[in-house]
Amino acid sequence: MAQIEAQRIGMLENGKVMAAAMHNAKFELIGGDSDVFEKLTAGLGYGKAVQGVLDKSPALQATLAGLANRALNADAGKASESA
Repeated sequence: MAQIEAQRIGMLENGKVMAAAMHNAKFELIGGDSDVFEKLTAGLGYGKAVQGVLDKSPALQATLAGLANRALNADAGKASESA
């Protein structure tokens, strides 16, 4: 049960990292029809590889969680300054 809980917490932290990274992201589709599909599938492959590494590395999960917390805290500070 502890391992399942740890994985759940890790997945939540991964989601927070992704949310912070994608918050200001701008997406552009570049190229023709086949080029877009190839880039999309390559990107999905890279994402799966990163997820696999994160699943096996608690140290990396902790590091990324810390970075995400810093990013979220920085965004929260900017939001309160503009309010």
